Amino acid sequence: MKKRSKWTQNILIIASLIAAGLAMAEATRTAFSTQVTIELGVPEKVWVSDGITHVRNQPYFSLVPVTIAGVAVHFRGVVSYNADAEGNGTDNGTFLYTAIDGSGSWEGRFSGIATGGLVSNRFVGQGSGALDRTTIQGTYVDSGFVATLSGEILKH
Repeated sequence: MKKRSKWTQNILIIASLIAAGLAMAEATRTAFSTQVTIELGVPEKVWVSDGITHVRNQPYFSLVPVTIAGVAVHFRGVVSYNADAEGNGTDNGTFLYTAIDGSGSWEGRFSGIATGGLVSNRFVGQGSGALDRTTIQGTYVDSGFVATLSGEILKH
């Protein structure tokens, strides 16, 4: 009886290792880096208190598609931020990168800090449609209206 039980345990362990190996073999990472020129829309609300400018729900978008890991996308979202006169502060928001052929998109959130007008953010989003089972993650640095996005696409 013990031999059968030990044999069953060994089979289960081997099956688990094979399944884990197959899952790991499926996951791929594709690095990317691109630049985008950002246009801004009209925010829902703006006010100044104690020298800090507060902006809420300001739309942003790119006029020209950008390519992220081989996928040409329209780039848009909404940002809220707080900044002093020297350009120091914080921001956060949402993004939607939609494939120009309409086949899929990445949607997610970002947040970060600004120091002297240089904005540094981290972002993460999930894919849908043809981009389903992918995650986009990385950083972007914005020094005006041109942002550099760097990160990776994780396909799982």
